[in-house]
Amino acid sequence: MKTPYDSPAIASSRNPAPSRMLTVRLGRAAHTYRYGIVAALMVLASGLGLLRLGEPEVTLDESVSMRYVHESWAGLWHTVTGWDKNMSVYYAALKLWTGIFGNSVFAVRSLSVVAAVACVPVVYAIGARLFGVLAGLLAAFLLSMNAFFVHYAQEARSYSLVMLLTALSTCFFLGELEQPRRWNRAAYIASSVLAFYAQFFAVWVLFVQVGTLVATRRRAAFTRSWLGCYAAMAALAAPMAYEVVTSHTWGTISWIAKPGWDAIPATYAQLAGGSFLQLGIVIALALFALRRAAYSERLAFGLAFTAAWALLPLLAAFALSRLGPAFIAKYLIISLPAMMLLAAGAISCLRRPSLAIAASFLLVALSIPKLLTYYGHG
Repeated sequence: MKTPYDSPAIASSRNPAPSRMLTVRLGRAAHTYRYGIVAALMVLASGLGLLRLGEPEVTLDESVSMRYVHESWAGLWHTVTGWDKNMSVYYAALKLWTGIFGNSVFAVRSLSVVAAVACVPVVYAIGARLFGVLAGLLAAFLLSMNAFFVHYAQEARSYSLVMLLTALSTCFFLGELEQPRRWNRAAYIASSVLAFYAQFFAVWVLFVQVGTLVATRRRAAFTRSWLGCYAAMAALAAPMAYEVVTSHTWGTISWIAKPGWDAIPATYAQLAGGSFLQLGIVIALALFALRRAAYSERLAFGLAFTAAWALLPLLAAFALSRLGPAFIAKYLIISLPAMMLLAAGAISCLRRPSLAIAASFLLVALSIPKLLTYYGHG
């Protein structure tokens, strides 16, 4: 019986090349132990997230979160429908969380750690669907070691939650593209709407999904099921969207300065792992992958989709910042999973296993100094 890791060249050759045998063995091992590896990566993400969680001083933004959880439910409702409309789902979840685990700094921040850890298997699932099991595992590993990821996993704000919800939305979107099902459609609607209420910038990921749907399905994008999905999302998000659009003030984000053009590459570098070298490696890998993707519809779609998800929300936010305060790196955490998926997908396109392994180790190795710096050891 052929396995998903067999290739015509391997099947037809009595003495397959060692490099191809290594690819097959790695693929088989990854497929066999994938759930255990994902669990190990979740443990890694948990350890990095919980490490010194209660030590850093509470930031001004975190103090807002802590103040809101002490309000009554009626008071919180008045707040999220009035002055501070953003992050309402996060504030509600945090109020429930602190009701169970208490109001210590460690407890308040731990909700963000849980959301970040939950994002790891979702990123694996997306990567496995787009590029294969090995790429999914690598994307989850790169995410777990990303200093930007760890930083906001330890902050008592909605950033890790919106990252999780947009990743779930994307996972269900891809599932609906591949094999439409009612439960999947319902999950897609729910995760997308919750993501919007967790942080308004989640809408940029939804725009990428809609654009992908139209580009790949064309007229079939306007079927009753897809139109019903987006009509339901629009209806559920409409109350808050109306409040935001009709508001005559930028409210709680009025302090954000208009960014210069240098903010674009700097933010991409943060998402890539914290340095321009890491960003350059990801870009180089993606360019190398184009040649192989030209012969594979699956790889071409995966690279195009993850690149759009990684790049377009940032550019859209920058364009919006020309009109008012809208651009700050942490708001673009919605694109962080995409950057890791793009890197892992591009590495999976490398023909030589030795190059793929070297590129993977290099990206991971470059993440370690950034993590040490974050924890105060750099």
